[in-house]
Amino acid sequence: MIIAFHKDPDKLEELLAAIRPAAGGEAVIGFTDPSGIPDRMNGHQCHIAFLSLEEDGGDILRLAGEMKRTDPRVNIVFTAPGPRYGAEAMAIHASGYIVLPVTAEKIQSELCDLRYPLPEKNAFRKSFYIRTFGRFEVYGNGVPLRFHYSKTKELFAYLVDQRGASCSNGELMAALWEDDSGDSHLSYLKNLKQDLRCALKLLGQEDLLICSKGGIAVAIRPCICDYFDRIGHVPGAPEYRGEYMTQYSWAEMTHAALEMERQKNHNKNRSGTGAG
Repeated sequence: MIIAFHKDPDKLEELLAAIRPAAGGEAVIGFTDPSGIPDRMNGHQCHIAFLSLEEDGGDILRLAGEMKRTDPRVNIVFTAPGPRYGAEAMAIHASGYIVLPVTAEKIQSELCDLRYPLPEKNAFRKSFYIRTFGRFEVYGNGVPLRFHYSKTKELFAYLVDQRGASCSNGELMAALWEDDSGDSHLSYLKNLKQDLRCALKLLGQEDLLICSKGGIAVAIRPCICDYFDRIGHVPGAPEYRGEYMTQYSWAEMTHAALEMERQKNHNKNRSGTGAG
């Protein structure tokens, strides 16, 4: 469970909107009245709390102290207009301190560097699956994974499609921005890579990425991806039924190879049946 507090309902909604894309399916509960937070924590494990210090900063710091006494391993992340409360935040061993404006990128950065790492059986890490047959999708705890940048999903899809081959920046930019082969997207690509690392780290899958000086790749692991299971001939692997990463044009080459294999198997089965 993630708790978010802001006294202003509109600003609370903005805070929740920044948290949810990075939450990996974890329940996110908002409060405009801080007095209800201790009761909510009673009997429920709160892993992270984002608390606004814009108003009533002293009262919220005392609330944070009470939350820490209830659960010493709760990760408290403060949001504030400036560094005024930084010393107090350090004194109660807060996990993070975000200076306004709050953005999804800042939220994700804090989630990637928590003072108390999430337990292995936490809902963030409960399940992870990559679907390539049909539209490409990544699931964490049964919920489609949301990235801060829309292109991050395509970056991950391309790395999966390359099934373990290391991809250079040039290759990635050529795939993601077909109309531009220059280096104009290099800075954006760097942000996409960081976004992908943070999203995978939240799900306990950070070592799925293999990074080297020359490029980046995805480790091939059975039973986390339908495509990996299929090419690895894993028993019970999902059937390819004619569709593969349908939203990406660069996936057509792999799609054609899968079609060829399917037709070959079909002909082989027909031949075996006729011989009988």
